[in-house]
Amino acid sequence: MCEGMSSWTLTHQSALLLFIHFIPICQAFLPNFWSRVLTLSWDSYTHQYMTEQALLNITMETLSRIMEPQHDVDNEELYTGLGRGFWHAVGEVASANAAMDFLSSTCSDPVYHFDSERVEGATQMLREFWGQTILLTQAKEYQGARRTLGQLFHSLQDFYSHSNWVEMGQQSVYLHLLHPEEPPVPVASVDTPTCADCYRFSCYSNLLEEMISKTEPLLTTGYFSTYPIKPPASLPQ
Repeated sequence: MCEGMSSWTLTHQSALLLFIHFIPICQAFLPNFWSRVLTLSWDSYTHQYMTEQALLNITMETLSRIMEPQHDVDNEELYTGLGRGFWHAVGEVASANAAMDFLSSTCSDPVYHFDSERVEGATQMLREFWGQTILLTQAKEYQGARRTLGQLFHSLQDFYSHSNWVEMGQQSVYLHLLHPEEPPVPVASVDTPTCADCYRFSCYSNLLEEMISKTEPLLTTGYFSTYPIKPPASLPQ
């Protein structure tokens, strides 16, 4: 997500603002650690883990760049100096991310998860989350910004998990998701055959060969719930 941003400074300073101004201390990817335990999916990354690692990595990278003129930057010292407030802020983002799979208003709506071939609607929702995060940060509403940032991360992570982006041979981030001016890839229509029939509880490796071998492969996504109804030829998750 950080690749290809129009301004490194704007993006990274916006992210840092969410964690520098802490509130007082108080209280496809699986949502969090406990969902991994319940499903016995020990080798799966969770939304929570990926979010925590992303925020830690970008914060350490940004602090290192800020401290670079001083030379002899001690990354271990930077890490230990992050403090309790930082980890609380990270926890707020990660919690907002995981909640997308549990809240009744978001858990079954495909536009929040890049499901049911709702690529355009989900892309628009992703951009709305990004816009809200920037506006809330500029208004110094940092708690609200951390919430929308967590929601954005969830949808962004779901795009790569719930679509055939990797099977298309793509090895970089899809810049068009957050940058409308970047070229989009072609998207399969609802009536385009994308997968073979599947009668298992969980479907995998049933993407049609022509979806992969085409000179210009089509982007498609899986279906997670019974709504909307899956067309006969579309890809189950």
